[in-house]
Amino acid sequence: MSDLENKSKSLSAADDSAARLLIDLLDGSPGRNFDIESLFLEKKEGKWRFVIFEFLKSISVSPEVSHPNFYWYKNKRKFLSLWTVVKVFHQAGYGADLYLVNYLDDKTDVKLMKVLDVNQNSDKIIRSAGVGYHGYNVSEVRDWVSTEDEVMSYSSFKDRFRSFNDRKLGDTWDLLYEIQNS
Repeated sequence: MSDLENKSKSLSAADDSAARLLIDLLDGSPGRNFDIESLFLEKKEGKWRFVIFEFLKSISVSPEVSHPNFYWYKNKRKFLSLWTVVKVFHQAGYGADLYLVNYLDDKTDVKLMKVLDVNQNSDKIIRSAGVGYHGYNVSEVRDWVSTEDEVMSYSSFKDRFRSFNDRKLGDTWDLLYEIQNS
């Protein structure tokens, strides 16, 4: 297992150089890729579990109000891709969860959403006619992304996230190696 004295470096200032490089490489072509912002792997009671966190900056509304269903048409490829990764882990026999985190730059409140299902063919209407969100005028909002939500202060979320991170035993590459060789 890992030498905990030689663990991964601490994260510091965001490195957007890869995003800038991809934009330059694609030169205006639509990207056929997506990024996963944070992927954790843990082994609990002999079972492997992957946990994906996707951070969603709230722009024009507070985190408590914001939800992926309101900007589905803007980011549906990303949500469908992330959910497909979760389903692939499940099909391979592993546990997997996807969490969406709505936040503001001012670090006041955070909305943590555990994704229960993503269904691009949902017929459950949440809101009808006259919905405009982030410049998108849509006739209705459907329950494309079903979530279990919890709103909390930024400091509470920070404590929970750090605690979650600190409970992880071993480095991800060692854990993946263990899965590969089991």
